[in-house]
Amino acid sequence: MGKHGTEIERENPLFKASPNAKIGCSNSNDPEFLEQLVREGKTNREIALILDLDYGSVAPILSRYGIKRDPNRPCKRCGGPIGSTNTRQLYCKECQKAMDSIRARKSSMKKAEPKKCEYCGKDYFGQPGQKYCSKQCYKDAAASGKYKRPKNWLKRRDGKIDIEIRVCGKTTERRESVDYYEAREIWHDGWIGRGYAALITVDGHRLETLPQIKTFFGFRRDSL
Repeated sequence: MGKHGTEIERENPLFKASPNAKIGCSNSNDPEFLEQLVREGKTNREIALILDLDYGSVAPILSRYGIKRDPNRPCKRCGGPIGSTNTRQLYCKECQKAMDSIRARKSSMKKAEPKKCEYCGKDYFGQPGQKYCSKQCYKDAAASGKYKRPKNWLKRRDGKIDIEIRVCGKTTERRESVDYYEAREIWHDGWIGRGYAALITVDGHRLETLPQIKTFFGFRRDSL
C-alpha cells in the first residue's frame, strides 16, 4: 500500500480532505463520503491521494456508486458553469481554449532560442516576429528612429499621424494624432502654395520624399 492520509496531507498541503473526512482505504466503500468529496470539487487524482488509492481505480469506484460530477460546477477561471461531467475538465469551453492558447505560447517560448532586443540589446524570449523585449522599448525605438518600419507601412491609414507646419523654414505649429483625411488636405494645401510646408510623420517616421507622400495619401503619380 502507499502512504497513509496523514502523510499525504503533510507532503501535499493542496490536497486536503473535508474536515469531517476519515482518512483511510475503508472510505472508498463509503458512498456518502465519496459523494461529499465530489461535491467539494475534488478531482479524481485528489481523491486518490486522500483515500490512498491508485488513480485509475477512482473512476470505477465512483461509477459503481453512480456518483457523477455536477456539469454546473464552477469553471476555475471565470466561475461560470463548466458544462461537463468529465473529471479532468476544470474550465468551461471558452476558458479551455484560452488556457490551451496560453500553454501553447509558453511552450513555444520555452523551445525558442533567446532573442536580442533591437533597442536595448537585452536577451528575451518572445513571439515569432517580435523585435523588442517590451512595449517601452518599442515606444523608445519609435521615438528615437531606431524602429524598423513594417512592410506596407505607407499603405496603412491607421497609424499615428503628426504634422509640423513650417513657414520660411521655421516651425510655427505642431499637431499630433491628426485624422488621415485632414492631414492629407493640410499637406496638399501647403504643397499647392498656401504659404507653408507641412512635414508629415507616421508612427515616428518622417515622409521624406514626394513618392512616399503620394503613396501614403493616395495621390496619383501624375497629380502633383
